[in-house]
Amino acid sequence: MNRNGSRIPETSTTAVDGTRAVPARRRLIGAWVAVALIPVGVVAAFVIGGALAGEDPESSGIAVIVRAGIIAVSVMLIAPVAAIVLGEGARRRGARSATIPLVIGIVTAAWAVIVNTLPLLLASLLGG
Repeated sequence: MNRNGSRIPETSTTAVDGTRAVPARRRLIGAWVAVALIPVGVVAAFVIGGALAGEDPESSGIAVIVRAGIIAVSVMLIAPVAAIVLGEGARRRGARSATIPLVIGIVTAAWAVIVNTLPLLLASLLGG
C-alpha cells in the first residue's frame, strides 16, 4: 500500500517532453467514468442516428442511412474507446484492476461495430 492507503502505485515519472505523466489512479478513475458513460453514448447515438436518417428510414436513400449510421457509431464508440485508452494507460502504470474497464471497453466497441455493420454486410451479400 502507498501512503494514501491505495494499492495502486503512485507514479511520478516524467514524460519525454518534460511534462508529468498522469498517475495510474487518475487514469483508472477516468476509465471507470468512461464505462459509466457508455449507456449515455448508446442513447445519444440512437437519437442522433434517428434524427439524421429522418422520420422514415425506409424512404431515405442508402447514402443518408449510411452517413447517419457512421456518425451514430462514431458517437457510440467515444466512451468505449476512452475506456480502452485510459484503462490500458492505468494498467501499464501498475493498476492491474484497470483490466476490467479495458475489457468492457473492448467488448462494447466490438459489439457496437458488429451490430451496426453486420446487417449492411448481410444485406449486400444476400442481395436484399
